[in-house]
Amino acid sequence: MALAYSPTLSEDITMSDNAEKRAAPRFITPEAYADCLEFIRQAKAYIESHETAPPPDLSLLLTDARHGPFTDIGLTAGLLGRPLVSFGLTDRKATRPRRMDPTFFAGFRLLVGLGMGADLHDNGKGQSYLRLDIRPYGAVSHVYASRILWDAQPGQQVRGSGGFLDHRYLVHEAWAVRAETSLREEGVGLQASGAGREEALAAALLDFKHHAGAAGLPGTAAEYVAAIRSAFEMSDREHALRSRQSEPDAAE
Repeated sequence: MALAYSPTLSEDITMSDNAEKRAAPRFITPEAYADCLEFIRQAKAYIESHETAPPPDLSLLLTDARHGPFTDIGLTAGLLGRPLVSFGLTDRKATRPRRMDPTFFAGFRLLVGLGMGADLHDNGKGQSYLRLDIRPYGAVSHVYASRILWDAQPGQQVRGSGGFLDHRYLVHEAWAVRAETSLREEGVGLQASGAGREEALAAALLDFKHHAGAAGLPGTAAEYVAAIRSAFEMSDREHALRSRQSEPDAAE
């Protein structure tokens, strides 16, 4: 069963200038919040009943695009032959957009929608990795978007897969999960594996409790986190399905 979105793709986004980067509103708007929730609902219906439900409406992800870490949000075909969300960041190091699969982006946009900080960490080798700031809520300071994407656990490292997709592609194909024990056996120097998806969701729960009123968002913190989790888990399922379809005997 193929997951085949059929959107009308716009041209790739144009990065905003520095004045626009400084002016981005802090919180997601109620309209954009509602549209992200509707996208997640449609995506869930699509993946669970492909033959009867229409594909989710990708335009729902573009409502009131500028807030928090985002300067622009658009759609692009990317290098993978499927629609990706392309977005600019307020971090001045972000001279080119990042890309995510739509379902993962829907959850990610909600995750950072209520003030969670995001920046790029430069590894000193010409690569800058997107990470989220969760310092207000515990001893852990940051969680990398790639670890959220892969739901990496303690003792696991998420590293570039070495293919044709670079660090700006936050899609499963661009990254691989490796056990720290095997990396050390190969002589790779490592830092601690760090936080992951659950720590980010815990921070989002507190963000909703602290800021949802000021942002004018309806519902409860539990519903907010459940929507984000649902989007991430559906993204995992979509990746698993694509992986099975790419196997040599998938068509037999």
